[in-house]
Amino acid sequence: MKKITFLTLIAMAALSAFLFACKGGFSRTLTFTRNEIQNKVEEKFPIKRSQMVVTLVLTDPNVVLEEGSNQIGLKADAEAKLPGSGLGSLIGIGHDSYKGTVYIEGDVEYDPVEGTFYFIKGKIKEISIEGFPEQIKKPVSEMANIAVGNNLAKVPLFTLNEKDMKERAARFFLKSAKVRNGKLEVVVGL
Repeated sequence: MKKITFLTLIAMAALSAFLFACKGGFSRTLTFTRNEIQNKVEEKFPIKRSQMVVTLVLTDPNVVLEEGSNQIGLKADAEAKLPGSGLGSLIGIGHDSYKGTVYIEGDVEYDPVEGTFYFIKGKIKEISIEGFPEQIKKPVSEMANIAVGNNLAKVPLFTLNEKDMKERAARFFLKSAKVRNGKLEVVVGL
């Protein structure tokens, strides 16, 4: 009889914990401002990549948080340079340096083992460089995606605090990540 009562108490405690978790008892909403994300992403810039006769440099990232999106955007300055003085004119493609912008998008990933949120899979969605010669546009776009992929593959944004009981309890699952009111809101929990 005592054994059945003990097992019943354990089952009731487990059921209570499960119901508490289902009602959001072990969830936590964390909010990241644009500036907090900006500070983490800026550490990865400038991004520079050279290939054949072109050097691409990406600088001055600006975090873009679009309402309702589950992605983080970055707008950065871009400069494509040809080596040497006058090489562009000599080979018939114009100037030695071209300036413009790139727009990069990436996802938010949560690693429950580390309790860390990451900006991942940075990929160029748009590249706009004024007066850029068509004959080298595609190779430079591909080079830019490789550079961004290498440098923005996994950027740590925030790690949950092990000493905070609510953050520790909520550590196991990422429920959602959305931009709301110009901030990234992530919900973690059971």
